[in-house]
Amino acid sequence: MQNDYYALLCLNNLGDGVMIAACITALADHMPRKQWVLVAKPSVCELYKHDKRIAAFIPYTCSWFPGVSGVSDGMHGFWRTVGRLRAFKCAAALNTVSDTRSNLLVRLAGIKKLISAYGRHGHWLSSDVVGYEIRYQHEVERHLEMAARLVGQPLAPLHLDIRISLEDEQSADILIHEMGDDNSLIAAIHPGANVDFKEWPLNHFAAVGRFLVQEKKCKVLVLGAPGREEGLAAELIGKIGSGAYNLAGKTPVRTLLALLKRCALYIGNDSGPTHLAAAAACPTVAIFGATNPYRFGPYLAEDSKRIIRSPLFNFDAIGKARESGKGMLDAVTVEMVTTAIDELWEKVTERHALKEAR
Repeated sequence: MQNDYYALLCLNNLGDGVMIAACITALADHMPRKQWVLVAKPSVCELYKHDKRIAAFIPYTCSWFPGVSGVSDGMHGFWRTVGRLRAFKCAAALNTVSDTRSNLLVRLAGIKKLISAYGRHGHWLSSDVVGYEIRYQHEVERHLEMAARLVGQPLAPLHLDIRISLEDEQSADILIHEMGDDNSLIAAIHPGANVDFKEWPLNHFAAVGRFLVQEKKCKVLVLGAPGREEGLAAELIGKIGSGAYNLAGKTPVRTLLALLKRCALYIGNDSGPTHLAAAAACPTVAIFGATNPYRFGPYLAEDSKRIIRSPLFNFDAIGKARESGKGMLDAVTVEMVTTAIDELWEKVTERHALKEAR
């Protein structure tokens, strides 16, 4: 293979994978003859499966310390990933997660040019480092700053362009059709998150769900990943009652993106589906406790989002999120969220009218 291959690493969770979409667009636009290898968690590789701008995928399924599942885990999996990446003989790598482990992976794969970002987990082995984290800089903008180092010129802001297939779109249409074709406005709620300290109380979500059904005359779709979130969704459906539909465990990641394109409103925590809603350009209410809403909020135009920040939020609390996160989310009231919905309602109804006109 020639050195026309470049690596893009995104070893964090789904939300981070969504936020690299603008970076992918910038790199493809400014380096159109280069081939991009995406090294990412399996869910992120799955999300970009139909994106022709990505030439190859290397699912990253290992942990730093040895695991129990052989080649798909532990140090064995780490070295297997090194070998797969080394085979492409990449000219350079852009690492959106700055830590010793992922930088070491790049270097062991024989890649000499490594662009990463300064972070508290380290940026050792990088050949070019984007500076200290800026508290109010969005993660998407930070990714674009890193891409600019590789491209060699400043990059303008870009939206989150994630390309899916016609089959994914049809799967979403089937789910909508199964709920009945009565022209109702559709709102989606995702009550889960990858860690429990990011989850707003379920009773609060239930009150918002009833508000949407009774006051706003919406159909409410309750979303969730297979496993634990299916239980959360079932409990929430019971608390909302008639007008709520349980789609937890039924929406693979690309189908979920297509489904959110068909929704007029989304409400959720700091989680992957919240970023997917932003990529779908769905008006979004995002609820934040101890995590940074400026860095990780939905990447949308201001008139299409409301970010609910806990009244107790402060930057010093971020490092203590596991201890204080639940309490900070408890301080977010139902009224704060319903008020945000009211503020977005003109945008919500406008989106619904456009969808129905197609």
